[in-house]
Amino acid sequence: MPQCCAITPVMLRLRIYIEVCVDLIFRCARTKLNPMVNYNADTLDATFTALADRTRRDMIAALARHGELTLSVLAEPFQISLPAVMKHLRVLTEAGLVRREKRGRTVYCQLNEAAFRTAGEWLAHHERFWHQQLDRLDAYLGQEP
Repeated sequence: MPQCCAITPVMLRLRIYIEVCVDLIFRCARTKLNPMVNYNADTLDATFTALADRTRRDMIAALARHGELTLSVLAEPFQISLPAVMKHLRVLTEAGLVRREKRGRTVYCQLNEAAFRTAGEWLAHHERFWHQQLDRLDAYLGQEP
């Protein structure tokens, strides 16, 4: 076989690495999650979409620090209009991350910790899965060919 077409040990290891990665991706797609937890894809999508915006993450951070805040106090540090704050808050509320309660003429906001737990459990599951798979891949690639 000509030298240009010879399979080197590095090429062989790379081929094995790619095959293992493809296998891992397909196994992850078939992975069963904890059946006691409702991992609704729409709910998780809404959660991560809401968290993708810096302003909304800052609002969540403020609520995490202070517990319950009025809408006006929550809006104070942001250089945006009150209607814009309310739109951000609506996204957080629809994702289930924030609860709003109107008492008289004042709207109070607080975090819904259950929504964060669900997202955290989903992330922890996938983190464990990938750490295990990558550890196995590392051990496999560390073997002598």
